[in-house]
This record gives sequence, C-alpha cells and structure tokens, in this order.
Amino acid sequence: MPDRKSIAVAIHEGIRDANRKFETWSNGEWVTEWGVEGLVVAGIAERLNSKMAPRESLLMEVPFSAIIDWSGAGRGPGRRREKLRGTNRADIVLFNGGDKPVCVIEAKRSWNQDRCFHDLERIRDLVRQCNNQRNGSLRRGFLAVMLAKPALGAKSAKQRIEEQADQIENSVTERLDLRGLKARFYRSAVRNYPEQYRDAYDSGEWAHASFCIELSGG
Repeated sequence: MPDRKSIAVAIHEGIRDANRKFETWSNGEWVTEWGVEGLVVAGIAERLNSKMAPRESLLMEVPFSAIIDWSGAGRGPGRRREKLRGTNRADIVLFNGGDKPVCVIEAKRSWNQDRCFHDLERIRDLVRQCNNQRNGSLRRGFLAVMLAKPALGAKSAKQRIEEQADQIENSVTERLDLRGLKARFYRSAVRNYPEQYRDAYDSGEWAHASFCIELSGG
C-alpha cells in the first residue's frame, strides 16, 4: 500500500492532471470555476491506482456504513456520531491486499471553510471509529483541494496561493478538534496559467496548486 507521502503525491498529480485535461477540453477554463468535482476525483483515483500493488484496490463513492463494517472495528460506547451515518460517502477508499479499507480521500475543487471543515470532521470521526485502537483497519484520511489565485498588486499569483495555504494550515491547526489524531499538510508545486490563454483572454497572471490535509492516528 502506498505510504502517506506517496498518497499525497498521487493526490497532487491527480488534481493537476484533471485540471489540465479540463483546461484543454474547455479551451482555457479551470475546474475551480465549474461543477466538475467528479473529474478531480477520477484524476486522483487514476494516479493512486498506478501506485498500488496488484492485490490492492480502490473504490469510489463508498458509504461510511460499509467502511465501518469492512474495517472490522468494534463499536465504541454511546451513540454513533451523526457524521458517520449511512447517507455519508467517501469519494475514494483504498483497500489493502486483504480487502480491508486503509485510507479514505475526500476531494474538493476549491476551498470553502465551512464545507471543508465539515468534511474534515467526518474524516476525523471515521478514522477514530475504524482505526487500530478499535481493531479496525483504517489508518488515515485525506481532504484534498485545489487552490487558484490571480496576481494582485505587488503579490504574484504564487505568493497569494502560498498565503492561502498558510491560512488554511493555521485555521485547521487552531480550530479543528483532532480528538487524539494528528494532522499533516502537503502542498504541490505551483502551475501558472498558460500564456496562450492569458494572451487570448487578456486574463493576467493566474496560478494553481493543490493542498491536502491528512488526519491519522500516528
């Protein structure tokens, strides 16, 4: 099974691939501006699949109830948290050679604090419910987003993306109750908007990158 860094790299590559593909199809548009989140998820899944061993596998749109059952985790005390109920689904789930879920991934085409924090809380609760402390197989979960910014004033597009990534990291560190888990942050390289489209649309300087947050028990 790919390790955490390999998973993060695959996420970055998949988001880049999906955006470049959509950019070509649309003659210059980016996924951040259109409701094509499924394309982003598929791009990540394709890259992850290329890094997995023959008996390992992945599924998409997996109900949380199935992840909990397949992980083999024991039921904790009290009521099951609302965020873990059966209507919730994970965009991508990675399975080891024994068909046990080991990693979940949620992808967003842009950062929205309320929605992304909601997803982080879902990932946190799922990892806590299904990790090895309850004899479960789930080891980690990721939330992945694409960041896109134009240059503004004296700041380049790249500088503004780096500032946003810093703000997200600080916000998660300060506001998210990890409940015993650890958070790790991964950033991709920045890609600039191609000059052919800048010239055609007189759009100025734009750039994009991807950013992902890992929640795990260790």
